[in-house]
Amino acid sequence: MATPSSYSINMIEDEGRCVIHMLNFTTPPGPGTYDVEKTETVRTAIVCILENAVPRERLASHSGTFTITELTDKYLKGHFDMILKGPISGKEFHITGEVTSENTPTNLRFNTN
Repeated sequence: MATPSSYSINMIEDEGRCVIHMLNFTTPPGPGTYDVEKTETVRTAIVCILENAVPRERLASHSGTFTITELTDKYLKGHFDMILKGPISGKEFHITGEVTSENTPTNLRFNTN
């Protein structure tokens, strides 16, 4: 999903579901590393629901990075390494992975440098 100032990637698997968000940008982000704690240019976060977590709660990233390795008008490729924390339990989870989003809207222009 994309708007003029945000981009979201939905990820679903047996262990749970997550969404990577890149929000509040004035210039679309390009390849590079985006830090959850540095929100001046792009606010980056991952939100997850893990199927087997007790209690079952919405986990949000409080540190880590999302790296875009390739970005065209047809796809985005990258990887993430983040620490999630549950607001109810206070439990922390380390989540890593790779992502390819093939539904980048063609009407958006992303930096390719």
